[in-house]
Amino acid sequence: METTYITVDLELYADQPFYTLLSFLNQKYQGTEIYPPDQYHSQWMANISFTDHSSANRCLESHCKWLESMPEDVRKEWNNISHKVMNVGYNTSSTHQAFIEQIKPSVIKQLANLALGFAFTLYPIELEG
Repeated sequence: METTYITVDLELYADQPFYTLLSFLNQKYQGTEIYPPDQYHSQWMANISFTDHSSANRCLESHCKWLESMPEDVRKEWNNISHKVMNVGYNTSSTHQAFIEQIKPSVIKQLANLALGFAFTLYPIELEG
């Protein structure tokens, strides 16, 4: 099996609840919830998996455009989120000698304009049994 793109997750952590932003997120992704701090997480948090695209570039670009359309009241709350990350997930395989996927400079600029961090999560296929 080859290394393949899976999804992009939007990870949000904040010191305060973000209900205005949550309403905006639910317009496109119904059922999105925020979770209060608990014994494992010291902040309010939300995580949305975007599985509606076949490549990281298309997914990131599409969702950055959507997030750029936030109304001003939502943007104010967005700006107070302390941890905003787009996390790209891949199933990885040792049968690939190398796997390269370039994230376009224009997409990196979109992420930066939204103050979004960028991460990769690699899931080893061989461990799935």
